Amino acid sequence: VKLDCAVSGVEVGGWYWGWCRKCQGKGLEWLGGIKSINGGGEAYYNSCFNNQIVISRDTAKNEFYLELRTLTIADSAVYFCVRCNYAYFDYWGQGTMVTVTSETPKAPSLFPLIPSGDNSETIDITIGCLAKNFLPDSIDFSWDNQRNESIGNQNYIKFPSILSSGTYTAVSQAKVPRSTWDEFQLFYCKATHPQGNKIVPVVRQSCRRLS
Repeated sequence: VKLDCAVSGVEVGGWYWGWCRKCQGKGLEWLGGIKSINGGGEAYYNSCFNNQIVISRDTAKNEFYLELRTLTIADSAVYFCVRCNYAYFDYWGQGTMVTVTSETPKAPSLFPLIPSGDNSETIDITIGCLAKNFLPDSIDFSWDNQRNESIGNQNYIKFPSILSSGTYTAVSQAKVPRSTWDEFQLFYCKATHPQGNKIVPVVRQSCRRLS
């Protein structure tokens, strides 16, 4: 697996760059870096990862790279590219999730969650859905009302996925104004995944589920 990090605003050859990773349940791990051209230009590595990774650079493309070799399940992590400024990292990439598994890719199973606030006087109703047993960790959620109108992505969130027994679980929650909830009483949670998309209705408990 080879990860790339595109640099803009400065020349990749003029700075020190590096890679680190965050495995689930562990702290941040430094992998290694590559020196500026004036600093010698060579790559240097955390001794724990000798012969497992290769860091390189392409000044023509203004990119630098991390090649991961002999991967195991323990190498599943979010990998970050960074700019090294003396004793700290002053710029970070957004992170790339790498999943190593012997499992076959799977589409999610999707389940509705019981709405919160329906039996109270709260202004907003919280609705949710649960996606289980999917692989890889590449899932997006959206929410529509029964007219297939989007509720707007500012009204819902996705919580970070959790890896367990080789597959992932994730939850999405949406906030719906009580007036909208009273009007529609039925919403659809939609999960988009490379192995297949799923839709599940979330209904008011006193309403009969539509087939």
